[in-house]
Amino acid sequence: MFDCDACLWTPECFQIQGPFHKVSDDCILADKTTVRLFPGALHAFREILHHPDFQTTKIALASTTRYPSHSKVLREGFYVAPGKSIDSVVCSTQVYYADSKVGHFESIKKETGIEYHDMLFFDDCIWGDNVGDVESGCPGVVGIRTPQGMTIEKWKEGLAEYARRNAKYQRS
Repeated sequence: MFDCDACLWTPECFQIQGPFHKVSDDCILADKTTVRLFPGALHAFREILHHPDFQTTKIALASTTRYPSHSKVLREGFYVAPGKSIDSVVCSTQVYYADSKVGHFESIKKETGIEYHDMLFFDDCIWGDNVGDVESGCPGVVGIRTPQGMTIEKWKEGLAEYARRNAKYQRS
């Protein structure tokens, strides 16, 4: 699971306006503002899509925004593999304004059948504690804070923490 604004890309949707023009697979011009996909986000998506260890892994988005149409343009414009936009590779997109992301996760669980203990969530948590809220409200979700955006290091940290907690869950 990924948050979008300031986790997958920067700047955030509230900071930009159209018109939108694709510059490259990881760069979109929003009026005069350059929006970039974080290299760690691209790395994570490509690893999920291409590495044999992730054959059964599903990608979902849980993001709070007052600008869902901007988010959609970016998700459709950023390509994470040849011919594959972010939107084309996700199994659930919960991108809308809400006070808490717990509702996003409840919807993802209902839509996909994925249990909370099988979810790994990355969020920048700049204006609140989305990770803490989700971990409390959806017991079993592993959350990783990405205050500097999605990096390869945070991706690896998330995988390690998920493996550690999932092993603990398997012993229970």
